[in-house]
Amino acid sequence: MIENIDHILNKGIIFIRITENDANGFYFDKNKGYSISFHHSKTKKYKKGMLVLLENQPENEYFLFFVKNKQKADSSHKKIILSREYKKINCNIRKIISNLPKRLLNDTQKRLKENLFVFGEKTGVSIFNDIFDNDEKVKEWILNNLSNRDVIYKLEKIAVDNILALADMESQDEVKDDGTLLEDLIITKDASSFFDNEFDKSSDNYGTYFYKKNNESLAIIIANRTQIEKFMGIDLVYINEIHQSITLIQYKMLKQENNEWISRDNSLKTQIEKMNLVFKDLDKNSMTYRMSANPFFIRFIKNKEIRNTVQSYTIPLEQYLIMENNGEFSGSKGGFYISSSKLKGRSLSINTVNELIRNGFFGIYPENYNQLLKIIKDIQKNNADTPIALGYKKYLKNKN
Repeated sequence: MIENIDHILNKGIIFIRITENDANGFYFDKNKGYSISFHHSKTKKYKKGMLVLLENQPENEYFLFFVKNKQKADSSHKKIILSREYKKINCNIRKIISNLPKRLLNDTQKRLKENLFVFGEKTGVSIFNDIFDNDEKVKEWILNNLSNRDVIYKLEKIAVDNILALADMESQDEVKDDGTLLEDLIITKDASSFFDNEFDKSSDNYGTYFYKKNNESLAIIIANRTQIEKFMGIDLVYINEIHQSITLIQYKMLKQENNEWISRDNSLKTQIEKMNLVFKDLDKNSMTYRMSANPFFIRFIKNKEIRNTVQSYTIPLEQYLIMENNGEFSGSKGGFYISSSKLKGRSLSINTVNELIRNGFFGIYPENYNQLLKIIKDIQKNNADTPIALGYKKYLKNKN
């Protein structure tokens, strides 16, 4: 096994058994963060970030989770909260255990009489070696979900300019000490708060947020600083599975100059060229209604809070191109110059954009959905510049 896997397994592996009495609660909560309580005297055994092997006894099935958090349950108990991310695995734990050396076998069989315990280090490694031999994807799932969590926790404690759109934003502020809003963190906040109170939300470690509710299913991918932005010129990808639409948005910050809010970011021109190349290959006709066949938008954000709110202007790429052709983005000396006065009254609010994405009014036509989704997933799969990879490089650089 590679070193990262060894490090994870050596932390200890928690075993949880779901009995008949717990089965309904488990199935209801497993996508939301299932929790299990234990006496506070055992609190040191169960730690945030540990791997969990869960046996659902009534159905004779097994799942992998990790410990997302640990909290107080009542005056004498604490609880561990499992991740929303999980993987169902094929294994027979008792058959695997029967192959253990006699000393480990006897100890583990005694422990298996309990519904909650931590495997011994050697036992845990032996069990997962067997599981890995049967399913290589288990190792991949663990690495994707756990291998960099220690690094993430350390990144959350270092300077905010080293935090590059990490998946878990709850402990971070999107504002610098001088009140300047950080684009990276605003993007992540928008991705992580899409109708937050209405949907069951989960996320992975690569900056993708999943929103599910009854017959609605959406995903938002943080493309900022990744290969997706490099190839497509965008920061966020909205994927509406039900309406088979994909909407793509680029973010630009506006800085205050006297009484105006201005962007002089020339990189937008290159990014728009990339957007146009993607759009050129998409079908422009469909029997499905969209307000526009063009899925690209640009969101301009004031880089300071105004009355404790983030103010932004979102416009379609088509509108931007018309305004540019009309000379509305040229300064008095001919330079590139986008001002809030040109955008005010001619833009959409973030809530309006989100509502229209949610209901399928924005985004590509269904005829293009599978094609573009495959391209995005392929780029994401082979992405060497995911937020975690970038953060990890930054952490190692600072450490050395």
